[in-house]
Amino acid sequence: MDSNLQPAEKRPTHRQIMLAVIITAVTAVVAALAHTAVLLFSYDSSLGVYIYNGYSPVMFIAGTVIGLAAVIIAAVSVPSGACGIERVPVCGTAEAFFAAMAGAAIFAYSVMNCIAAHVSASGQAASSVSKPTLILWTLMTVLSIPTAAYLIISALTKTEEKPALTALGFFPVLWTAVCLLRIYFDRTSAINNPVKIFSQMALAAVMLFFLSELRIRVGKPVLRVYLAFSGAAAMLGFSYSVSLIAAYLSGVGGLSGDVLLAVVILLCAVYAFSGMAAMRKRF
Repeated sequence: MDSNLQPAEKRPTHRQIMLAVIITAVTAVVAALAHTAVLLFSYDSSLGVYIYNGYSPVMFIAGTVIGLAAVIIAAVSVPSGACGIERVPVCGTAEAFFAAMAGAAIFAYSVMNCIAAHVSASGQAASSVSKPTLILWTLMTVLSIPTAAYLIISALTKTEEKPALTALGFFPVLWTAVCLLRIYFDRTSAINNPVKIFSQMALAAVMLFFLSELRIRVGKPVLRVYLAFSGAAAMLGFSYSVSLIAAYLSGVGGLSGDVLLAVVILLCAVYAFSGMAAMRKRF
């Protein structure tokens, strides 16, 4: 799909877009490998903490690299003030696929866990599920319906401007915000559990990506912001989810409750990355 473009001096070059894409891809893979090593060799699942050993500095270094990469993407990938997008781009094939998958995963994750939480609360294990958690799971389930609708319709639609779709675009932001609250109030893991904190960071990045995508739909696009937040969502989301799934499959305990969320975050991260990569074709 060709977008209406601003004057040439306002357009980012293919090289600038590709720089952001390459930085994101390399950083995401390196960080995923680093966090996998930490989970396999430095994570005490019974206490929910990292153990200080030779692998301990790896996570700090990986986190620093992700932060610097996001800053570099925002600072050098696009000239100051550059935009070039005046209309909402239609999803490409990869974007459409991962958007639809992310929408379906968000809905399934919310509904399944909401039912499980209410069943648990009504049984003998009622004390393990707090009232705020029940409320947040219910709210997440309600919000997951328009969130899934937005992502799936975005994947299927062939028209650029749809006011109703723009209105639905607020719901992914709200869903991720409520999901962050649900994780914060989760009593099954300590508030300082590093895996829990990492999941919150990844979700926050995904939320900011959805917000930057929404800016395009409401006619307030900032390409530098979109690239920075889509890059952050891809880097944090990919490194968190891939490392957690790999550690779980390798037999690391205490991670089973996070696997489904990791799948949701992974699909959102790949959707963000595919949208970021597709930007180079729109200028």
